[in-house]
Amino acid sequence: MHVSKRSLGEGYIVGTGVVLAVVLVGQLLRSEPGAALWSLAWSVPVVVLVGAAFWLQRLDLTSQQIWTVAECSSLGLGIGTLVLFGVEIGTPAAPLSTTGSVLLGTTLSTMAVAGAFAGVTCSVHQAKLDLRRQNAVLNRVLRHNLRNDMTVVMCMLDDIDAATDQAHEDTIDRAKEKIESLVRLTDKVRRASGPPTANRDPTEPVDLARLVERRVSELDDTYPDVTIETALPGEALAYVDHSFGLVVDNIVESARSTDAAPDLEIAVETGASTVSLCVEDRSRTIPQADLAAVAGGSETALEHGLGVELWLVEWLVDANNGDVTFDADGEVRRITVEVDRASDRWLQ
Repeated sequence: MHVSKRSLGEGYIVGTGVVLAVVLVGQLLRSEPGAALWSLAWSVPVVVLVGAAFWLQRLDLTSQQIWTVAECSSLGLGIGTLVLFGVEIGTPAAPLSTTGSVLLGTTLSTMAVAGAFAGVTCSVHQAKLDLRRQNAVLNRVLRHNLRNDMTVVMCMLDDIDAATDQAHEDTIDRAKEKIESLVRLTDKVRRASGPPTANRDPTEPVDLARLVERRVSELDDTYPDVTIETALPGEALAYVDHSFGLVVDNIVESARSTDAAPDLEIAVETGASTVSLCVEDRSRTIPQADLAAVAGGSETALEHGLGVELWLVEWLVDANNGDVTFDADGEVRRITVEVDRASDRWLQ
């Protein structure tokens, strides 16, 4: 039987809850009037500890993180025991009533739960720091190593193209197209992610209607095969940074990933507290696989998207404290983004 830190950590927390539950039942069997009411307070942390096998799995923590949660829970239980022991030493000796025993058990259970929650918070914070470091490395690879290497390869292909005959020209051209596509991909990821340590919280409102209008104008010139209709209000002030225009860019480029000519409608509307950006894909050219992968929140070996554009949309919206939904079930495929509207009070 393999014993891991995950099983040991979960076993310790659940075991602590079971032991405290048994003690609670014993106290209730000889309870005095009033003790039963206090036992309800004891039962809450006990249920949390016993249910750790369920809620720890829902948090999707690693084995090491669960072990940290168990250590913190043990620490909380130990601190509670020391505090109560110190209080007991400092007070005159007296028989402990049933109500007092229940209060004692409630305190210890609560300290164990508080320690576990502190461990979860610490583990999530450390995971966030680790992810930030990984993103910094990956961004550096995209910005420098990969792009520079692809530029070198392009130069080599140009030399080969000049030295070879016509028979290999098509193969070389296809290789160049693939490399150029990869370079464009690195540029899109780099622009969407930005500096890893940058503070991306917008401090001034941006007119989302005018921002979308400018992006659509440039996209019309860049991609004449794409039909884009817009429905924009006179003004739609929202708290987004200026890179938010990349949301429109990536949705359009996702629609261009198939051979059909995209037909899109982009509308901006203002609500009481939000500004919404809705893109309707009337030609259904945005890949269904991409929509399903991003809407599901993950990719697998069997179910994965064809491109990265919609993932960039998700990350850009999240970086601007917004929400995005993907709908591919109707006659048109629809992407809806909602961000915070700039309040009139802020503008005065």
